[in-house]
Amino acid sequence: MTTKSLARDGEINTPVSIGGVAVCPGDLVLADANGILVLSPPLAEQLIDEAEERQAKSAELPGLLKGGAKISEVRGGAAKIYAALKAQGESPSKPKPDMVVSHEKRGREEGEI
Repeated sequence: MTTKSLARDGEINTPVSIGGVAVCPGDLVLADANGILVLSPPLAEQLIDEAEERQAKSAELPGLLKGGAKISEVRGGAAKIYAALKAQGESPSKPKPDMVVSHEKRGREEGEI
C-alpha cells in the first residue's frame, strides 16, 4: 500500500496505534475470530520458551501416569493445595471431614444410590 496516490506523506517502521494498542515494528501479531494479540519480540521469545517447556512435559505425562504417578503431583497441583492449607494452619495430611465426600456418599445425597 502506498500513500502516493492520496498525495499524503507516509512512514515505514513506525509505531502505530490500533484500537488503542501500540503496535511497534518487529511485534508479533496473532489474530483469529476471537481477537488480536500483539507481543513484543522479547515477550514472544519468553512465551515460546515456556510453551516449548510445557509441550515437553506434556509428552512425558502418559508415561508418568502409567508408572503410577498422580496428575496432581506431576502438574504441581498437590503442592499448591498443601501450601495453601499450611498457610491457613490446616494439616495437609488430614483434610477436614466436610472437605472429603466419597462417591458413594455423594450418590446417596443426590438420590442416585
